[in-house]
Amino acid sequence: MSKTSYPFVSIVVCTFNRSNRLNPCLKSLREQTYPLDRYEIIVVDDGSTDSTLQTIEKEGVNLIHHEKNKGIPAARNSGIAAAKGEIVAFIDDDAVADPHWLEHLMLPFEDPTVGASGGKTLAIKTDRLTERYLLADEYGNPASVTFGESKNSLWRFFMYLKTMFAPVSFTTKPTEVQAVFGLNCAYRTVLLRTLGGFDETLLGDEDSELSVRFRVHGARIIFIPTAIIHHHHRESLIKLIRQTYYRAESTFHAYRKEKKSLPIFPLPVLYIIISICLLIAWPMIGFLFIILGPLLLYSWWLIRGMREHTLEYVVYPYIQLSLELTLILGLARGGFRSIMNLQ
Repeated sequence: MSKTSYPFVSIVVCTFNRSNRLNPCLKSLREQTYPLDRYEIIVVDDGSTDSTLQTIEKEGVNLIHHEKNKGIPAARNSGIAAAKGEIVAFIDDDAVADPHWLEHLMLPFEDPTVGASGGKTLAIKTDRLTERYLLADEYGNPASVTFGESKNSLWRFFMYLKTMFAPVSFTTKPTEVQAVFGLNCAYRTVLLRTLGGFDETLLGDEDSELSVRFRVHGARIIFIPTAIIHHHHRESLIKLIRQTYYRAESTFHAYRKEKKSLPIFPLPVLYIIISICLLIAWPMIGFLFIILGPLLLYSWWLIRGMREHTLEYVVYPYIQLSLELTLILGLARGGFRSIMNLQ
């Protein structure tokens, strides 16, 4: 990017009761290599009840305050409404940006066909098993653009397997992707406003749903692996499972809105069917399959573990099976609640 072509950027940070983690985020944003006179920082306080508001006021950034918590899509839309920049960038309040983050995140916008960009997300710490799993599972990083090219379930399963063995974030070059996520991304402001911003009826997957509308509009979405942030991943596996379950209802509504087949991964279903059949026919073999089946069905973790010399990867198939099964249960809950609301 030439020094004379830096677009003016509005960086939006949405926060809720995160006073203990907000300061490092804002500090990292003030220390960007991007020219200071070419970006603004907008913090949307979404009805915090702790000392977050006082923390923001001391930071001297542009502040938007919601009297009550409205949810992340509404908070992001408030930031978009106040943005002066031709590009709006988003980063989570519990993340820290590398110094070159904004500069690299802006590179794709030199191409007028690009409507959005996203960067690479790493774990800020890896003290706990869940944090290390999410880092290895590429949490916060996008899927290949080919993943959403077809509504055919078999094709999506094939792309799912391909993504597991070779995630997009492994690439070292800018790559077109299916979606970017709100913890590390940027959009053209005019497109954001033209397309109506984030869907405030969704409490999850609102960023993926917005990406779909961008691509339908003809805008390309580019992943930049050098636009790096370090994010506080979930520390507790139980809390991660609960989050997956309750967010699945929004996932259900987002996929229904897009008229796409639900992301029901077949491996948990296959695991249950095989386990039941073997327990009926050969109980001992069935019992062994219940214990060892995840290692067979999610074999890429064993392969990656051998490549990376990480014994802990043996545990990851069981975590992934648990999360995917939880997602299916959450989607079922979303469908049931949707039917009940129609009655």
